[in-house]
Amino acid sequence: MADGIRFSLENLAQIKRTLKLLPLKLRLRVIRRALRDGAEIFKNQIIINAPVLTGATASNISISIRKLRGDPTVLVALAGTGREQFYAKFVEFGTERLPAKSFMRAAFEGRVKAVQSKIAEGIRAGVKREVKRLA
Repeated sequence: MADGIRFSLENLAQIKRTLKLLPLKLRLRVIRRALRDGAEIFKNQIIINAPVLTGATASNISISIRKLRGDPTVLVALAGTGREQFYAKFVEFGTERLPAKSFMRAAFEGRVKAVQSKIAEGIRAGVKREVKRLA
């Protein structure tokens, strides 16, 4: 099973320079908000792609922001412990007898550019907003 999908932002050096204008606490606030906004795009696409039998899979997609190795990290995952959540992993990854019907990976692959743009835009807007507050 996969333990996650990673991607990076274009113009990362410029984004880092822009973020360094802010104190650490505000910098982390801007990053968390931008990550959450980007993750919403993934979440919405996963919900569209999710198999619909009872609707429980789509209604249990969640977003959480955590620190991983000191960096803010966003998780878009299937939450809950119900039967539908248990079987969703078999739909996503397949089994010996059931081919994979990847609804989460397909959402990622189809929307990665939009998410990258949304995060970069969110960081730029967040820095401007926080600089105004400081002024």
